[in-house]
Amino acid sequence: MGGTIDPHQVSLISWGVLAAGLVLVVSVWMTYIFARRDCPLVVRVATIWCWWCTFSIIYLLPIDLAPSMRTGDVLYHIWNFMYWTSFILAWTIIPIAWYYYEAGDFTPWSKFRTAIKSNIRFYLISATLLIAFLVYIAVEANMTGSHLLGFAICLSNTWGLTLYVLLLGYGLVEVPRSYWYEASLEKSLEFCYYKAAETHDLMDRAADDLVSTRQIIDRISRNLSGGYAFHNQLKYIQDRFEAIENVDLKMDGNLSDFSETTLYEELKEAKEPSLDLLKKTNVHVRNTVRKYFRLRDTLEDTAERGAWLQSLVARRSAPLATLCSQGASGVCSGMQLRWMLYWRGPTFK
Repeated sequence: MGGTIDPHQVSLISWGVLAAGLVLVVSVWMTYIFARRDCPLVVRVATIWCWWCTFSIIYLLPIDLAPSMRTGDVLYHIWNFMYWTSFILAWTIIPIAWYYYEAGDFTPWSKFRTAIKSNIRFYLISATLLIAFLVYIAVEANMTGSHLLGFAICLSNTWGLTLYVLLLGYGLVEVPRSYWYEASLEKSLEFCYYKAAETHDLMDRAADDLVSTRQIIDRISRNLSGGYAFHNQLKYIQDRFEAIENVDLKMDGNLSDFSETTLYEELKEAKEPSLDLLKKTNVHVRNTVRKYFRLRDTLEDTAERGAWLQSLVARRSAPLATLCSQGASGVCSGMQLRWMLYWRGPTFK
C-alpha cells in the first residue's frame, strides 16, 4: 500500500531522533565540563552547536546511505542547513566574536568595529595571497579555467584532510597516553605535584605583572594634567584592578616579565598615553587579570584532586568495609572507591 511505512525506515528514524538527543546532551555536558568558569555564554552556545553538527554525522550518514531509506529532500535540507550554519559560524560569527572579545577598545560599538576591520583585513590578505598563488599555478602549469577550479577544490580538500591528520594524530597518541597515566594513582599524584608547582609559579608571575602594571598606571594617573583627553579610558583600565582589591598578591613587581616588554617601556616613557597605547594596556591588564584568576582556579582544583589522590593512596593498604555494611547511601561511594583502587588501573591499561 502507498501509505505503508517500512518498519526498517521507522527504526532508522527513531534511531536518528534518539541519537540527535543523545549527541545534544553529550555536547552540552562536554561544554559544561571543559569550559572555563568565565567563558561567555555566546561562546558556549556556539561550541555546543558546532559539536552537535559535527557529531551528528555519526548517525545521519548511515541513515542517508541506507538502501531502504527514501527520504527525498528531507536529508538534503538537513545537510544543507547544517553546512551553511556551520559555514557562517566558522567564517563570520566566531571570528568576529573572537576579535570582539580580544579588542582593547572601551565601548561595545568600537569593539565591534575593530572586529569587523580585523576580519576584513584578514580576508583581504588571505584572498590576495590565494589569488596570487592560483595565478602563478595557472601560468606555470598552463591551466584552463575548469582545471584551475578543480585544483582550488583539491586545495580545499587537502587542507581539511591535513587538519584531520594532525588532530587525529595528536589524539591517537595523547588520549591513550593520558589513560595510561590515569591508570596509576602514583603517576596521577606525581602529575598533580608537578602541575601545582608549575601553576603556582605562573600565578606568581601573573601577580607580579599585575603589581608592576598597577604601579606604572597609578604613576601616570597622578602626573596627568587636567586637560588630558583620555581620562575616562584610563579610569576604565584602573577599574579593572578592582577585581583584585581583596586579593593579597604578595608580590612587589621586581620579578615581573611585563617589565621586559615593549609596552612597559612605552608606558614608562609616556607622560600622556595615546589612545592606541591605552588600548594595548587595556588588553594587557584584562588578559593578566583573567590569567591570574584562571591559574588560581586551576591551582585550587589541582590541590583538591591531589588531596583526594593522597587519601586514596593511603587507603590502598587498609581493608575496605563491605558494601552491604555501609547501607544504601554508602553503596555508590563504596563502588567509586573500589573503582579507583582496584578496577580503574586494569581497565585503563
